[in-house]
Amino acid sequence: MQRRPDLVAAVLIVGLVLAVYAGSLSNGPVWDDRSLVTENPYLRSIDGLGTLLKNDLWTASEKREPSSFYRPLTMVSFWVNTQIAGQSAAAARAGNILFHAANAVLLLLLLRRLLEPPRMLLATSFAAIWAVMAVNSEPVLWISGRFDPMTAMAALACMLSNRLSGWRRLVLVVVFAACGLLSKEAFMGWLPLLLLDDLLLLRRSLRDIVPKYASLAALIGVNLALRSWVEIPSLSVISATGVSTLVESYLFTVATLVPRAIVPLRLDPFHPYVPLPLGVAVLVACFLCLVTIWLAWRALRRNAREPSRLAAFGWCWLLLGLFPASLTGPHLFMIGDRYAYLPTIGLIIMGYAGLSPALTSLEGRWGSRASDVVGAALAFVTAGQAWALLERCPDWRDDRTLVEASVRAHPANPYALYSLGTMALNDNDLQSAESLLLQAAKGNPKSWRTPNAICVLRLRQGRLEEARAACDQSIERNPDNPRVWVNAASVEVNRKNWPVARSEALRAVALKPQFAEAHYLVAVSAANLGRMDEARAHLGAGLAEDPTHVGLVNLQRQMDSRR
Repeated sequence: MQRRPDLVAAVLIVGLVLAVYAGSLSNGPVWDDRSLVTENPYLRSIDGLGTLLKNDLWTASEKREPSSFYRPLTMVSFWVNTQIAGQSAAAARAGNILFHAANAVLLLLLLRRLLEPPRMLLATSFAAIWAVMAVNSEPVLWISGRFDPMTAMAALACMLSNRLSGWRRLVLVVVFAACGLLSKEAFMGWLPLLLLDDLLLLRRSLRDIVPKYASLAALIGVNLALRSWVEIPSLSVISATGVSTLVESYLFTVATLVPRAIVPLRLDPFHPYVPLPLGVAVLVACFLCLVTIWLAWRALRRNAREPSRLAAFGWCWLLLGLFPASLTGPHLFMIGDRYAYLPTIGLIIMGYAGLSPALTSLEGRWGSRASDVVGAALAFVTAGQAWALLERCPDWRDDRTLVEASVRAHPANPYALYSLGTMALNDNDLQSAESLLLQAAKGNPKSWRTPNAICVLRLRQGRLEEARAACDQSIERNPDNPRVWVNAASVEVNRKNWPVARSEALRAVALKPQFAEAHYLVAVSAANLGRMDEARAHLGAGLAEDPTHVGLVNLQRQMDSRR
């Protein structure tokens, strides 16, 4: 009989998810969606599946540029999605919605197992709140954000498996942990919660859990070896960031994402990263320390009650879940809402742990009316989050509406202004592009993207010296991006500085061998230097990548006419 309420609650939660997200199926691809999913050639064939497994994330995309991300399981999910339903944005986003609905059900099942006796009303209500939390909508609405739902699914599956007995617990925990590691690197930071679950909630002895953690240690070693095999560095971002910067960024992340999870205002995939003022940072740090000490004291007392231990566990889930986002801010100069997806599960666990004993106390005073009042209050919270989510869905219709929504949330957002500037540049509206890009450069003087776009702008305006200066800025900040070298080479081609143009175009080819524009710039520079064999070789390589490339076609016609 116990299965029937679980099934009814699961159906209600899935129906709620489908209802609030159904309108987003008409949205198009945005941001990275085209390169990673809707136009990714490796999602269309069995040969492409091998490419997804053997390469880093961006090498195995339509861009074919190297990166430090290895997330093959998520990319395989897109491959399966494509084989079943095609490569449209609607099909891929439907897959995201189903993953999210499954996570909400897994959270329901986990909450039902975290306290004895279980609270069906509270478990269902809190799972429903998490399912429609507006801050969680970004990795569902953004097709390429599937990495976060898959990471959360692995975490929830690990927690549920950890409550099994015998050999099944060991095997399933290791299997799901492997899925998490292959879905997104951030899962590594979540794994310590398994140990806390064993020691704090399940009260297992160290001898009982040694085989599991020896297996997990071996799994981590295999994962690091696999990343080395595909030539992706591990932990380099952490070492390059520095402790003080990490602390600074972490405090900003907490102050940015936690309030928006509770009150979903000014949601933005491009929150500008600006370190907190020293006084505010100290207050946030003190608050975190005081809450941690208080919850630890309540949880570690000899007579600590189960809800107290669970509240401390939820707090640790929240804190650990937020750590990966602190690596993002100083490097991308922004933090998206998607980084709240996994940590908000910790908030839900804390709410469930806090309200369960309170409801028991209220029932002792008010009887069944207590459940009605608490249920009504939680339904009101759910409705408020669902309304905010429904308001958010249209913002993801296309790139322009998304960026404009970002500007509404943060009018001086450098990344949003840069994006609008590149759109104006693509429309050849050079006046608007200049205004927007200069504002973006002023707002974030450390960005490499903005000076790269300004280089293109100055090139189109014929201001070659300024274009060169902008390209040099971009190269200095990110010398590993092939597009900055292509733009620099384009400036030198226009200046007829053939040796430098050839050298810089070759740098782009070395970084991205499949770059047709880079091959064209090498070919035209080599031809003007009299290096005809080299010119023909790069002409052929470029045409093999893009037979319709105007510059390559014209160059071939010119070279053929001179034979």
